[in-house]
Amino acid sequence: MGYQFLLKRLANVCFLSRKYADAEKYYKVCIEILPKVTSNPANQFSANKNLLLLYTYTDLTKALDFASRLNKEAPDLLPLHFKELRFMTANVHFLHGDYMQAKLIYRELLSMELKPQF
Repeated sequence: MGYQFLLKRLANVCFLSRKYADAEKYYKVCIEILPKVTSNPANQFSANKNLLLLYTYTDLTKALDFASRLNKEAPDLLPLHFKELRFMTANVHFLHGDYMQAKLIYRELLSMELKPQF
């Protein structure tokens, strides 16, 4: 777990320093090694969320592609993480100029339960 923490910190420092290519490289390594380190879905979602945020800042086309891949894996997520992923996906669509799709997802989020169902 310590190695993964260091990679996340390196990725974050690169991101804040606007070295986006290096940050992407470190985030991808985190995602690759994560299944070997832990099976906790919260940790796996966190790593994917970081990469989605990076793509949202740097390349909206990559962000849309990555968000669609994450949404295909959505049934495996905890309800809270599913809602956060859908919100981030709506934001990516909004920033990309696909306002109708963003509006549909935002409305979907408004109709969801506030309390997670287990």
